[in-house]
Amino acid sequence: MFRTMFIAALLVLLSLSAFAANAILGAADFLPTPAQPVGWRGDGSGHFPGATPPKAFDLGKKEGIAWSTAMPGPSFSSPIVVGDRVFTMADPHWLICCDAATGEIRWKADVDPLTLLPVADATKLRADLAAVELEIKALQDAKGDAKALENVNKKAAALAERGAVSAAINYGNFFGLTNPTPASDGERVYVDVSAGALAAYDLDGKKLWMVSTPHSGWSMGASSPVVVDGKVVQVFGARYKPIVAGFDAKTGAKLWSTPIPNTGHAGSGTPVVVVTPAGKRIALPVKGILDPADGTISSHEAWNMLGGSPAVSGDRIAYLVNEYHDKERFFAVVRATGKAGADGATSLFSVLRTSLGSNVASPLIVDEHCYNFDKGHLEVLNLTTGAVEYTSITAGKKSLPIYGNVGSSAPYGRAPSAALAGTNIYLPFGDGRVLILEPGMPPKVVATNMLEPMAGSPYFQGASMYVRTVNSLICVKGK
Repeated sequence: MFRTMFIAALLVLLSLSAFAANAILGAADFLPTPAQPVGWRGDGSGHFPGATPPKAFDLGKKEGIAWSTAMPGPSFSSPIVVGDRVFTMADPHWLICCDAATGEIRWKADVDPLTLLPVADATKLRADLAAVELEIKALQDAKGDAKALENVNKKAAALAERGAVSAAINYGNFFGLTNPTPASDGERVYVDVSAGALAAYDLDGKKLWMVSTPHSGWSMGASSPVVVDGKVVQVFGARYKPIVAGFDAKTGAKLWSTPIPNTGHAGSGTPVVVVTPAGKRIALPVKGILDPADGTISSHEAWNMLGGSPAVSGDRIAYLVNEYHDKERFFAVVRATGKAGADGATSLFSVLRTSLGSNVASPLIVDEHCYNFDKGHLEVLNLTTGAVEYTSITAGKKSLPIYGNVGSSAPYGRAPSAALAGTNIYLPFGDGRVLILEPGMPPKVVATNMLEPMAGSPYFQGASMYVRTVNSLICVKGK
C-alpha cells in the first residue's frame, strides 16, 4: 500500500517537474503555489504577463485550435491551469480535470451536496428530484398549461434549496449551477457549487474534504473561491443575508464567518486579493475590504450590486457600481490602507458613468486606465481621475466593431471578462467572438476571431489560451 502511494506521489512530482514555482503568471512553466495561488482570472487581475497566445484562430475552420473536448454539462465557470492539468466545472456539480496537452478528461468528481446528508435523506431527495424531472418533461412534451409548469418548477426550486439540483431542469437563473471557477495552490484544487458545497481535491481527484455551505440565493450564482495565506475565502448567499467565510485550506475547518454589513445583495462578483502596507487584504464585491486573518470587514460605500468583480491595481480598488434597475451607475475607486474599522479604506473618487446598463463582465486595469466592457460597448476610464477617456457609444466618437452578447434568452447569455495576455487585451463575447485589442488611446482592434457561445473568461499559459464555452473546453494554441 505504501509503495503504491509512494509511486503515485512520485509520478505527480515528475509530471510537475517542468514547471517553476517562481515563473510569472502566464508563462509556460508557471506553477501555482500557496504563496501564488490561482483562480478566477488567474490571480484575479486578469493579467497573464508571461503568456504568448496566438492572435488568429477560428474554431469552425479549425485554425489555431489544439483541441476541443465536449463537457458532461454546461457551465458559466472559467478554467484554471495547474501544471499539466486544466480544471473546470460542469452542471449540475462536476469538477473536471483535463490533460492540458491533449484535452483528454483525466478524471471528474461529483461535488454533490447530498453526499453530506444521511443516506436515507439523500436517497429521498434524489428520488423526489427524479420525479420532478419526469413531471417537467411530461408537461413540456404535452405542452401543458403554464400554471401546472409553474407549480412543478416550485417543487424543483424547493429541492434546490436543499441541495438537490439537476442539469436537466431550467431554474430560470442567470448563471447556471456551476458559476464559480475552481482555485488552486498547486497542492489542492478548491471548488464551490452553488447548490451548497465547498470541497478540496488533490490533483489526482481524491476528495480531501467537503463542507456544507449556504445556498447561493435567487440566481444560483456565486463568487469563486479565493486562496490566501492558507485559507479558502468564499462569499455565500448572493441575495439572502450574504456572508463571507474563511476555511482552513488543508482541513476545511471553518475559521470565521462574517455577515457582509449593510447590504442584502452580495453582487455576482468574486473577491480579489489586494496588497496593502499592512499586508494582504481582500476586496469584496460589495461594500468592504476583508482582513483574511480574522474575517473583519472595513466598510466603504463603493459597491457593485448587480455587477462583476472589482479590479485591483496596487492598493487601489476600482468598482463599477450598478444599483437596482440601472438607476445609478458610478465608477468609484478606493484605496485599501490595511487598517481596521473606518480607516480601512480611503475613498479617492466616485463619478457617474456614461455606459449603458449594468455589468456582469468585470473591468480590466491596464496601466492607469480601466477598460469597462458593457453590453457590446467599450469605455476607457482614467484610474486616477475617473475621467472617461474613450467610449464607443458617445456621439461623434468612432465606434469599435465590438459585438453584443448573445442575450439572456440564449444559454448563459452573460458577459465573459477580458484579460491582458502579454501586451494585448483578449476580449471574449457571449456569442463566441474573441477580439484582440492593442491598449492605447484609442484602443486598436488587432484581430477578430470566432469560437462558440461562452460565458467563462479565458486562462492563459505559455502559447495556449484555454476557454470554457457553454458546451466544451477548448485549447487555442499558437506556434
